[in-house]
Amino acid sequence: MRLENNIFRDIIQVELPEQYTLVTQRVLSLIEWSFRYCRTAKYLFKTDDDIFVNLMLLLKFISSLIKTPTNNSFLISDMKIYGYQHITATVFRQASDPVGIRYIVTVDEYPCKLYPTFLSGFGYLISKKARDAILYAAYQDVEPFRISDVYFTGIIPDYLSIPRQPLSNYSIRFSGTCDNFFNGSTAFACADSSHHGNTSDVFNKFNQYWQLVKQKHRIFS
Repeated sequence: MRLENNIFRDIIQVELPEQYTLVTQRVLSLIEWSFRYCRTAKYLFKTDDDIFVNLMLLLKFISSLIKTPTNNSFLISDMKIYGYQHITATVFRQASDPVGIRYIVTVDEYPCKLYPTFLSGFGYLISKKARDAILYAAYQDVEPFRISDVYFTGIIPDYLSIPRQPLSNYSIRFSGTCDNFFNGSTAFACADSSHHGNTSDVFNKFNQYWQLVKQKHRIFS
């Protein structure tokens, strides 16, 4: 990360401990920073550092949105969020595995049995107007929900009646390897399970996936 920042100066660092319970605060910092310094950007895309995203498909999808007229003077979507939908997801009250424990939520934290439709943290695209509305609502919340994907793409948008829509017919992979995944024409995002707890070869792997994407889309040849 230091090398990346020294070369490109493109990393924004937030002074928060690396704790899962603070992910909501970190994502809020991202949204706030984009609001302050990228006010004219039509879209904000959020993903995680262990996810490889097919940028060619992302750009293709965004281009289709910009070219679609809306009922205002701008050729952009209004308040919408796009991503991989989780519909009628059950609230975890108990779990035994290390990953599942992170998602345990008490009745006091969230009394409902099901979450509103929310989007996977693999990657979601927020329109400018949706970002601004979500940020304003989060500022008013004295006790933000700690599971960030549910909070920013589910609870707040549900309260504000912001639609959550799929990213075209794109596919994502939660488990296994990504080696052959990006050979598919709709392969959008993948988290290689071999990366968990081992970041030594993540850059080599990501470069391998990038080569597959370039070959698939015949770019930079």
